[in-house]
Amino acid sequence: VYKSNHRARTGSNNPPLISKWSGPITHFYSIAPPPAEGELVFSEIHYHPLDPAPGELAVDSTFRSSDFEFVELLNNSEKALNLSGLAVNGEVRFSFLDGTAQILEPGKRFMIVRNARAFALRYGSEIPVIGEYQGKLSNGGGPLELSTQRGKSILKLNYLDDWFPTTDGQGFSLVAKDDATQDEKLGKDGWRPSWNPNGSPGQADERTEVFFTAIQVEQSGVILSIELPKDTSVEVQSIDTLEQALGQAQWKSFKVIAPSGQAQSMKVFDRNPGVAQRFYRLKIQPGD
Repeated sequence: VYKSNHRARTGSNNPPLISKWSGPITHFYSIAPPPAEGELVFSEIHYHPLDPAPGELAVDSTFRSSDFEFVELLNNSEKALNLSGLAVNGEVRFSFLDGTAQILEPGKRFMIVRNARAFALRYGSEIPVIGEYQGKLSNGGGPLELSTQRGKSILKLNYLDDWFPTTDGQGFSLVAKDDATQDEKLGKDGWRPSWNPNGSPGQADERTEVFFTAIQVEQSGVILSIELPKDTSVEVQSIDTLEQALGQAQWKSFKVIAPSGQAQSMKVFDRNPGVAQRFYRLKIQPGD
């Protein structure tokens, strides 16, 4: 920068600089065109996660539920998008110039999080995170906006905590519906709770299905065969009459199968049920 009225300072503590030019100043500008409407969307918002589990607190006792927040962006187009000229504003603030990546390939997702260390602890380090945002997502709801470096709004929306109680501190995230057009008018109808506890960061949110692959009745009892996807915990429950099964009676738990990093083939043995009939079901357990 040239300053025509610059005067050199004098004195023993000032260097003998007489140039009217300042030192180098660095600014970054993006010439990439911003995404068109519908090409870039907020695909998942986890604004009020579960409190830290005991194992997470053992790693860092200062963790709070807000440390596990995240926002996911999806390239909903068929071309690569250059996001270097964009920023996220509203409840949180993030510039893609500060991220570890700026080019989002078709169908891929970018994760920005509040606390990368907490996120990796809960979800694993294999999910790529491009950066941490400033601020925190309000548990009561608020605005999120994508804008250019010059402040031009590309996409703006709002979320509210009373849309779905399960997303407000009960472990489930807000997931955008595929056919919803995102804008300020988008309300509850454009969103749904995640199928699984803790959401599905970095991937499409798909329903986890578990079922009995076989039920064998032997003289000594009943053998229940189960196929479990990885990272899925289930509780095996039973009840003894059809009327109870169809009503509001309490199902009895007799085994909880812990999650594993690999898919599991399990056999559960119900020894000598002692009744003429018994009904079984599987209940997916919330994650830690």
